[in-house]
Amino acid sequence: MSIWTGVLVRIAATALVLFLGYAVFRAIARRDYERYSRLKTGTLILEFFIFAAHANLSYIFLPATWPELPPLPNNPFQLVVGLGLLAVGISLTLWAMAGLGFKHACGQPPEKLYIAGFYRWSRNPQLVFYALALLGLVVLWPAPYAIIWLLVYAVLSHWMVASEEEHLTSVYGVEYQRYCEGINRYLPRRFSRKYCK
Repeated sequence: MSIWTGVLVRIAATALVLFLGYAVFRAIARRDYERYSRLKTGTLILEFFIFAAHANLSYIFLPATWPELPPLPNNPFQLVVGLGLLAVGISLTLWAMAGLGFKHACGQPPEKLYIAGFYRWSRNPQLVFYALALLGLVVLWPAPYAIIWLLVYAVLSHWMVASEEEHLTSVYGVEYQRYCEGINRYLPRRFSRKYCK
């Protein structure tokens, strides 16, 4: 494959994942929230598919063929930092999701607004922590496209969050708006006792 063909394949694959991600997160999920106040099973599967497709885009920059993993780098600093970010990111993602409840982390309606645990600092800690894990992959196998891959994750996540926040605003109203005023969407600014118990 020529260099230009490879570039075109990367652009086309990335554009396809972004297009499908927008359709799923901003159209289909949004419709489910409006009609059913939750995500239907089919939509949840589509959301999983989008993030799985994004994960597989990593093979555009990884020095391996799908489904193999590439060899780890020889640089000890790069290895420790990359694996550390990956392990911490995945562990904290699972911890944040468990705190919220896996059912609720997957778009099912909670009985009340959850603002404890990591949600005292960020409205979407599981997405931030997963980005940390992805950053670990970028550190392990750096490449120009790896940064684009990380940015594609940020865009997909933001579209998902936008639909969720519209839904949470309609369900919890002023309570959720106050929470949003006190807690950042992604990166924490400070611990706020005013909005969190």
